Amino acid sequence: MAREIIIRNVAKKAPLTITDIIGNDNYSYGVFDEHYRIYMDKISEDSLLVFDNDNIGRGVQIIGVGSNKKLHLALSLPTTENDIRMLYKLAARIASLWKANHIFVEADKVDIEDIEIYVQHDIDMNIKLLRDAENIFTSEYIDFPCATNPISFTASQLCNYASDMRDFETFLHKKQSIGAYYSAPLFYEVDDVLNVLYVVFDEGHIILPDTPQMTFRSKGNETVCDNAFIACPNLLPNEKLSRISFGDFMERVPAEKKSRFDCQHTLVEPMSIEELQLIFKLNK
Repeated sequence: MAREIIIRNVAKKAPLTITDIIGNDNYSYGVFDEHYRIYMDKISEDSLLVFDNDNIGRGVQIIGVGSNKKLHLALSLPTTENDIRMLYKLAARIASLWKANHIFVEADKVDIEDIEIYVQHDIDMNIKLLRDAENIFTSEYIDFPCATNPISFTASQLCNYASDMRDFETFLHKKQSIGAYYSAPLFYEVDDVLNVLYVVFDEGHIILPDTPQMTFRSKGNETVCDNAFIACPNLLPNEKLSRISFGDFMERVPAEKKSRFDCQHTLVEPMSIEELQLIFKLNK
């Protein structure tokens, strides 16, 4: 579910740049890859995401940057109160720059002076979505694309946030402000053997799944992998990509280097090249 806003360039003003849209606020922007990991400072006319560095939530999607006709804003729900306020703040700024005295919230034509009414409505609606999460989401785990990377929740966890959305904001900001690398599955085949690979690096936080993704869909069919590996580039002499089984890596990472990231992922603390070399050399 998403809240969508359209702002039309009724005065035929020039197209707006991302700098115009962000203004002087402490916002960042970028585009998602296929795993919903953000590539910072990238711009796409199709879609980009803006988020608040001081309160990182799910971010506001902007569609049509560079258009001189209209801009389309979208905010995935449920989200944080800060994101809701940011959505309408951006909409009002764009409207002001284009000399528009109204915006379109879904099918409603909304005067600028009435925006706060919609802000409060969306906050109340967001609380209801969180409260009803166990009825809305049927899967055991729910993966939310957030500003910098996906974060997984259980429905009961989301329900608990309905009583205080500030806890939801705090959780999302804390997890994303770490600046961790979200390692996504890479599927490949060697000699008719299908493998899944997760890449790690030294000197940085890494987010890894508790259980590797062993299946993927290809041409409408589900394919099952035979092996799961962790790999690290340029780690050992004469090896462009050192590799170890997923299970062995997770077992050999010291317990003090591992903590919960979310209900489906482990956060691995930064490790030096020497620490990683020791883990991978044990496989030799």
